[in-house]
Amino acid sequence: MISSFIWSSGRRKSPDKLSASQALAKVAVAVCVLLGGLVSLQALVFPLAAFAAEKNNAPTISPVTEIKIQNLTWKDKPQLLKSKRKKDGLFDYKVLLKGRLPHKGDVSLIFEKSTAVVLSGNGDFTLKVPIDSEETDFELIAVNAYGEIQKQEFILKVPQYTPLTERDRAELENGFWKAVKYQVGVGYSSISHSDPAIEAYSQTAMTVKLSALRPFKDSRWELGANAFFTALPLSKSENITARYLGANLRLGYHLSNTPKSWDIGLYAGVYYTTMLVTENFFGYKDLNGPQLFPVIKKNIGQNQLIAGYFKFSSITSGYSLLSFSNREIAGGVSYAWNTNSSHPVSLSLDIADLRIYLLEEPYHTQSTSLGISVGF
Repeated sequence: MISSFIWSSGRRKSPDKLSASQALAKVAVAVCVLLGGLVSLQALVFPLAAFAAEKNNAPTISPVTEIKIQNLTWKDKPQLLKSKRKKDGLFDYKVLLKGRLPHKGDVSLIFEKSTAVVLSGNGDFTLKVPIDSEETDFELIAVNAYGEIQKQEFILKVPQYTPLTERDRAELENGFWKAVKYQVGVGYSSISHSDPAIEAYSQTAMTVKLSALRPFKDSRWELGANAFFTALPLSKSENITARYLGANLRLGYHLSNTPKSWDIGLYAGVYYTTMLVTENFFGYKDLNGPQLFPVIKKNIGQNQLIAGYFKFSSITSGYSLLSFSNREIAGGVSYAWNTNSSHPVSLSLDIADLRIYLLEEPYHTQSTSLGISVGF
């Protein structure tokens, strides 16, 4: 839900000047909220992403040799199991197999020439096969009461076994935060604003930006957060300073089956923005609400890509949705290079339009920003 608080038209009777320390405190609070939200969402999303990844890695079993153990059949689907080792915290992986070997009289089933497999009265058995790669061979030997021997080799295939174990190791060694990709940027912004207290206000400013992206290995899901602040006004149409603080928190999913060199991501999340104005002369306070944020990217060469996005955030008041006319619409394009290095660089152009009606009065802000950012 987006809630909002606005200053009444005109100046307040007892205005409070916004100090630099108050502005910095606002920025610090927004960054802390973003980081806290990122941690909270990862606690929910990471297990879901891991579950989806492992579900896509369903093991398969198939015979290797033509010589068969007579009447041996496999039941159900193989299941991937993992257990944490106490010595180092990593996981051991096994595949659980369920089968049946109907028999008359005494029959022994032996796994890898040394381990006896327990058969029930009707021949049902379970077998846990250790694996350490995407393909694992094993042999079963059946021996009847007359000493007759039948052998058969099988192969277990576990797609993406290597990424699974790499993800486990990365999570153990690096933890959550070292897998986060950060970007710090600065931009030149041109902003115009109008509301009941001021007919037209415009300014240019230097805007600072901070973003964080946390992809999940072996998964199409990722978490993202960013914040911006017009830290240094350069010019203004009135002897009043207005600063803008904004923050976004998003959960995204990258589509599969996209054309080669293309990537499409669909994001949803929450959005927050507020104005910090000299003596609270005009502006709005604490707007927030849900947002949709599709992104499309294309690799255009070695370590280079272009990207575009569209953002729609609806604005509500209290607990009721006002209308789609109360919204922020934004879009942008970017060009990045050195994308495979530890410090990618990107240029971006962003355009945003926020239009709301509060207490039946119009509030309108437009901005255009040209920026550069560096990744860490």
